[in-house]
Amino acid sequence: MSTPSEELKAGRRALDGVRGIELLRDVTWDPGSKRFFLRIRIEIEPVRANAQVPARTDWYVWVDPAYPFGSIKVYPAKRGGIDRTFPHQSRNDARRGAPFRSGDLCLASPLRSSVGARLSPVEPLEPHRRLTWHVRRARTWLEAATRGALLPTGDHYELPAFPGASSSAERPTLVFAEGADDIASFRDVGVAYGLAALAELESSAERRVVVMEWADREGLIFARPRWGRVILEAPKKLLAAWILLPAAPVLPPWQAPATWGELRRAVASHGASLDRLLQPVVTRLRKEGPFLLLVGFPIPARVGEPARELHWQPIEVPSLMPTQTRSRRGKARSFHHGFRDNALGRWQYARQGPLADKRRLAWRSSENWHSDRIGARGRLALEVRSARIVIIGVGALGSHVADLLVRMGVRDLLLIDGDTLAVGNLSRHRLGIDALGEPKASALAEALNLASPHACVRADDRGLPWDEREARKLLEGRDIVLDLTGEDAVLAALGARLMDATRLFVSISIGLSGRRLYFYSARAVAFPFDDFRARLRPWLDDSMGRSTDQDFVWEGAGCWHPLSPTRCDDVSLLGAVATKLLEGAATSRKCFPRLQVFERGDDEMGGFGGLTRVDAPEPRS
Repeated sequence: MSTPSEELKAGRRALDGVRGIELLRDVTWDPGSKRFFLRIRIEIEPVRANAQVPARTDWYVWVDPAYPFGSIKVYPAKRGGIDRTFPHQSRNDARRGAPFRSGDLCLASPLRSSVGARLSPVEPLEPHRRLTWHVRRARTWLEAATRGALLPTGDHYELPAFPGASSSAERPTLVFAEGADDIASFRDVGVAYGLAALAELESSAERRVVVMEWADREGLIFARPRWGRVILEAPKKLLAAWILLPAAPVLPPWQAPATWGELRRAVASHGASLDRLLQPVVTRLRKEGPFLLLVGFPIPARVGEPARELHWQPIEVPSLMPTQTRSRRGKARSFHHGFRDNALGRWQYARQGPLADKRRLAWRSSENWHSDRIGARGRLALEVRSARIVIIGVGALGSHVADLLVRMGVRDLLLIDGDTLAVGNLSRHRLGIDALGEPKASALAEALNLASPHACVRADDRGLPWDEREARKLLEGRDIVLDLTGEDAVLAALGARLMDATRLFVSISIGLSGRRLYFYSARAVAFPFDDFRARLRPWLDDSMGRSTDQDFVWEGAGCWHPLSPTRCDDVSLLGAVATKLLEGAATSRKCFPRLQVFERGDDEMGGFGGLTRVDAPEPRS
């Protein structure tokens, strides 16, 4: 496609007459990138111009051939554009062989700053409006840049774009877990530098190294992130150094340092000395070969607010060991020529060699895996997430409930089940073919520990022990006991054993053909079995009275065992409802014995009619 579509022509025509916009080159096809581009000049009021943003600047606008759909990018021209990096902009470096720089403007996000205040935050899709909307927004962005108003108080805080900080097979991503509470741990250390132990996360397809321990300069551990079982079992392999800065290292307006010299200037702007922080730790690791230096700084959620967490951005430090040289007589020197082989000489060698001002920084990527970040897309109430929970029975319904609990933030979970996974379970269970013949509890625990970096899921493959002492020991200290067996024998056993303290007991079961969900909850020192049976009896009688042989299916030749055909989507749906009811019961201070029943209904066409809470069985006609 080398000819612009009618839609793109309409978008281009709409630019005519737009205030402050001059077209320097009309829509042109670029066969290399397979996109169209325009070259424009944006003019702002001369009184607002400054050394960083002239009154007239040139720009390249790149447009997807699918216009009005697809991406629209606005880059500064290499000649006549801006050469600094501002907030809401990719790092603005010169591109080799290209007439434009890399600093794409972030225009499509619904900014609250003055960028978004004057234009609709909703990007239009009409052909005659979309291209104009981007160009006008770029002009407004420029005007805000001249006033330093791209990150006003109250806007969401934005990290600077660190050059080269991308992950690859050779460049692992650093993973850390820092929340608001962790800032105090570093403040109590008293110094702003130290050592960190890292482990490689082997279960990840992409390479990641995880911070396991934070230590001071002498190696005394003062903080350990609260990781789950999979990460805790990863062997510690790497030693890194860390330094803590007062604020993000940026050069005005919002440019991350690219060299050690720029980093020194950025740190000095906060009243600190990079070399004073570096010298104690890098000399300690100089024999480690290349190592990671973790550069930390506090960041708020919004501009102007107190710090909410520490961010860590790693730099790969090259080897600080000099290549061995020889004297004129051919004798190997013990250290690099011109430097004494003592602490000061070794630091001077590093400072003038690998860490010299002109040397480029090898920034690496990082991710914060704190539970607040992981759960930002939705999690359970703290009363459930912080509870120590045991699930007895991890069949179809139990596996779905356990999976939901872990994915919504529950850390400490014990699974009890004495059964193994059979092929007939595959149609409804969370486990797969690879677990056939495996104990359900152990196999599910292994799968759930991989579902969250914070999950510590353990298993007991014996089922609920009938020995009272063993059962009491197993359940001791558990805040919530979930029964998902629906078996009277298990519930009677729970009722016969008094625990050390009151806790939340819950029994969850599904009725015939998955039409009803029974959710019984009580806070007690033992499961109130008699009360449970009394409340459930009328429902079971009603259900059995309505059932016929058609409600049961034949699974194979042999002795007839009734099998209720509850589909996986019903199990999943009812498991989700049960999890919501569990959250309600756990957050309620007064949880008297209670049975809640939800019933699936049909619409007038015989299809799914939703779930309805019912208080009593309807009389049969």
